[in-house]
Amino acid sequence: MALRLDFLSLKKRISLGFTLICGLLCIVGIISYFGFLQGKKQFAQFTHLNNQANLHIAIERNVLELQRQTLKFTYEGHEIAENKVYALCKSLNEELNAAEKSAPAGAAKKIIVKMIEHLNIYAKTFKDVAAERKLRNDFVQEKLRDHAENAEHALFEYVLSEKEEEDFTHSSKAQLLINGIITIEKNAFRYFDFLDSTLIAKAKQSFSSIQADLENLIMEEAEEAVNEQNESELKDKAFLMVAQNMIFEYEKALLRAVQATRGYLYLVNVVMAGEASEFLYNAKKLKNLSTKNMKTVEYQLTGLIERITFITVLVIIISVILASILSWLVGKSITAPVAQMTNTFKLLAKGDHQAQIPGHDFKDEIGDLSRAADVFKKKNRETEELLIKSRALTNELEEKREELAHSNEELEQFVYTVSHDLKSPLVTSMGFIGMVNDLAKKGEYEKAVSKLDRVARANTRMGQLINDLLELSRVGRVNLDKKSIDMNLMLKDFKDSLKLKLKQEKFELVLEDNLPTIYGNESRILQLFENLMSNAFKYAKNPSGNSRVKIGSVKDNYEYIFYVADNGQGVQKDYHNKIFGLFYRLDNTKEGTGIGLSVARKVMQFHEGRVWIESEPGHGATFWLAFPKTVKIL
Repeated sequence: MALRLDFLSLKKRISLGFTLICGLLCIVGIISYFGFLQGKKQFAQFTHLNNQANLHIAIERNVLELQRQTLKFTYEGHEIAENKVYALCKSLNEELNAAEKSAPAGAAKKIIVKMIEHLNIYAKTFKDVAAERKLRNDFVQEKLRDHAENAEHALFEYVLSEKEEEDFTHSSKAQLLINGIITIEKNAFRYFDFLDSTLIAKAKQSFSSIQADLENLIMEEAEEAVNEQNESELKDKAFLMVAQNMIFEYEKALLRAVQATRGYLYLVNVVMAGEASEFLYNAKKLKNLSTKNMKTVEYQLTGLIERITFITVLVIIISVILASILSWLVGKSITAPVAQMTNTFKLLAKGDHQAQIPGHDFKDEIGDLSRAADVFKKKNRETEELLIKSRALTNELEEKREELAHSNEELEQFVYTVSHDLKSPLVTSMGFIGMVNDLAKKGEYEKAVSKLDRVARANTRMGQLINDLLELSRVGRVNLDKKSIDMNLMLKDFKDSLKLKLKQEKFELVLEDNLPTIYGNESRILQLFENLMSNAFKYAKNPSGNSRVKIGSVKDNYEYIFYVADNGQGVQKDYHNKIFGLFYRLDNTKEGTGIGLSVARKVMQFHEGRVWIESEPGHGATFWLAFPKTVKIL
């Protein structure tokens, strides 16, 4: 069993050897003493730099979180995100001030001072952004609607008054003005949704046209009031004057809201984007500088230990030649642990986290150094884990950016289709309104009234389109509750609810047994099958009169696959993708708006699934629904 001397300090062990070779061991003692003092100083410096590096990493992490919360507030306007931004700005300000106090004069201190300046500008700009956004919301959600409603109300009172006086010419003109205000309101709110400046230009032209027409109408009423000396004409003129004032206020409020929107976008896309980029750049620069300083001190510390080891070993070799067995034991008790610690530090310097650190049970300086090395090992591992998490966060941000680009592409196609199909009933209404106006001017009032039915049908058609669009937009917009759904029970209840409809349409609905249980939102799944059955009632009637729909499932390792098969006339292959498009109908004589299958596709996307059709003309159609077996449960 080896004799252990670790209960004695290095100084005492060396003093013990001095009894034999006092002069030589004095040199050993002096070298060891000052060497370890220098090593302690270097290690303290390394610990300080390590703490600074951890603080700088925390600053960079908070900078990334600040940008994420700012973007969330920019695009969604959540008050929670706004409060988090303010809290992060305060936390970053405290961390930067602490880092500035602890940093020595030099490059790091200059970088921190710059970051504090950029943070102050960023925080001030964000307050301006929040204020502009609230101002814009105030105009868009309250003032614009109030002015538009007041103007429409005044003109509507005027229309009623003119109709009582049987002055259909003036009432028709006023109705056109009301339609113009509605068009302006639509263009205004579309601008705030899509930021298309041409919509504001159209709104300004519409304001000018309405003001001119309204001024002419006021002059006509004034002339009639002078000629007829009638109090009702003065009352009508008062309605028009109120409407004129409300339209002027409406135009003024709209232009202020547009100004607030443009100012808000400038602050977000120019000022804050630049400050955020510069802030993140300095944060990364500060982190790299800290890492570089840590490596420099680490190399210095390793070199110092190696020099101390070399000198100590050299003197011990000479002492062993001149000294007794005790001197040899003293030398061995020093060199062996130091050599082990040297090898350990080399392994740690190479990034080996499995390196074993000896000397934990030593009660001397080597034990302290061993425990300090263990702390360094843990901190180094934590640093690398933080770097891995940072890379993972960067990858996640890239995935979110790609998802956002895909959503923008779908939104562009959606807007194009909606604008095209909503335009048709609007053009029809405007055409017949013009015909009514012409007939009214000719005095053919009965024909004019008969044309109003066509206008009403066109408006009803547009209202149906808008309602279906609202229903389509709700699918997937809100993260509805999901749960396990027994498809056997749900479809049985669904079939019971369709008994009367199936009898009226002369359809047979067959449900397969042992359907799987899926995870989803029950109301949306039910809406999916309702839309598919509605589509079958319209397009899947069998010419022989024996119309039949079957709902079943097939087994798959990765998905729950359902099918809805009919024995109708089928669908040509060229239309297999088109029928899922917005407003697309195979037969325009059938009822509906062509949105049902679009809603079905969006419901499947909301459940991270797929929907497609397999069909040939004359052989019926089969709609396939694939739900993933592995889902993300939030």
